Amino acid sequence: PPSPPPPSPIPPHTSIPALPLLYANLSSIHEPHIAALAIDDNLVTFCHSETEDNPWLSVAVPHSQLNTPSTISQIIIFNRQDPDSYHRLSPFQLWVGMSIGDHDSPTSFECGLHNLTVPAGPGPFSFHCQGQAGEFVTLMLPGRQRTLNIAEIRVYSPFASPSPPPPSP
Repeated sequence: PPSPPPPSPIPPHTSIPALPLLYANLSSIHEPHIAALAIDDNLVTFCHSETEDNPWLSVAVPHSQLNTPSTISQIIIFNRQDPDSYHRLSPFQLWVGMSIGDHDSPTSFECGLHNLTVPAGPGPFSFHCQGQAGEFVTLMLPGRQRTLNIAEIRVYSPFASPSPPPPSP
């Protein structure tokens, strides 16, 4: 089979603001690797599901300044920093939806191809969502007996308010 296309280039962090992620949920939890570890800005920690069919991770994104669902332009995934686990991520699906675990439903929209693949490695891997709007971003691993474990997921929106600069001394 042909090799998968390379992931999109990572945008400069100054060009697209990251959304603050409110909370995260996993379809199951392999303790102590809770879902919140995928949004803690620490590439050493990781979330980890049990081995199950179609595991997923959902992260809540804040509403826009107009109190409407956020416009999602890009998602960046950092794989678990363990070479023995790199292969677990592909294939996967990215969805922007309206509820926890929302994928392949009338209220969710897929980002990119149906089954995305990335090279076995730590990432980061970047994906464009073409401005889909939603309240949750869900990463789902399709198939039987899969294990989801990633270090980080970051969500970007062209309409996010950047953090204010720190006060001057």
